[in-house]
Amino acid sequence: MLNIFDIADHILAQSPYGLNNRELQKLPYIAQGFYLAETGAPLFQEDFQAWMHGPVNSGVFHKYKRLGYEQIAKPSKEILKPISDRAAALILALTVAFGAVGPD
Repeated sequence: MLNIFDIADHILAQSPYGLNNRELQKLPYIAQGFYLAETGAPLFQEDFQAWMHGPVNSGVFHKYKRLGYEQIAKPSKEILKPISDRAAALILALTVAFGAVGPD
């Protein structure tokens, strides 16, 4: 099974917009909900915490917190782990639909 870091990498790679840490936190949360609704199975096992500005995965937060509100660089395609076509399509749709909305 993929982990949340794998999914975050795919979100960053597929996003047509630059994302900062705060914006990135929302998209795996939304992806997990949609994927659970569609398949009945989780996309990844990690949990989220309820923080003041929305759902946060502390592992992803701490990985990128040094950047503050700067955009996170897109990962190279070589480091992306393979994901299912269904997961890839869902992530692309979510990054296009919600990636430009902003964190609030």
